[in-house]
Amino acid sequence: MHLDETDSTPLYQQIFNQIRQRIDAGDYAPGTKLPSIRGLADTLQCARNTVDAAYSMLVSEGFAVSKPGSGFVVANVGLLHGDPASAAAPSNHRENDTLLGAARKPRFDFTYGNLEPGTFPAAAWRSITDDILMSVEAAPCND
Repeated sequence: MHLDETDSTPLYQQIFNQIRQRIDAGDYAPGTKLPSIRGLADTLQCARNTVDAAYSMLVSEGFAVSKPGSGFVVANVGLLHGDPASAAAPSNHRENDTLLGAARKPRFDFTYGNLEPGTFPAAAWRSITDDILMSVEAAPCND
C-alpha cells in the first residue's frame, strides 16, 4: 500500500480505496484483521487521524467492523454485493439488506474532511450571532 501525495485525492480516501480494492479482490477475506491504525500510519508515514478517517469510512460503508479492544476486521461484504454464496443470512437480514439498498443517498455528505468551507453560511451565522448577543441584557455585577 502506498500514498501518492501528488494526487488530488485526499490521503484518507486513497487508503480507503486501496483497502476496499483488496477486499473486493478477495485479498482480505471476511474476518481478516486490518492493520492497526498506529501501525498503518507508521508504515504509510501519515497521521493516525488520516488512517482513522479511512477506517471510519470503511465501517460506515459496511466494509469493516470495529471490534473494541482488538481493532478492525473485514466485514462480510458478500451480502452487500448480493452474493448469497458468501454467507447464508436469515431472511430478516436479507429484507434489511434490500431496504438498505433502496435507501436514498444523503442530501449532504458529512464525511470527515469532505466538507466545502465555502458552503457554510458564515454571513448569516455572524448576523444571527450578533443579533443574539446584542439582545442579551448585561448581567449585573455584585461588586
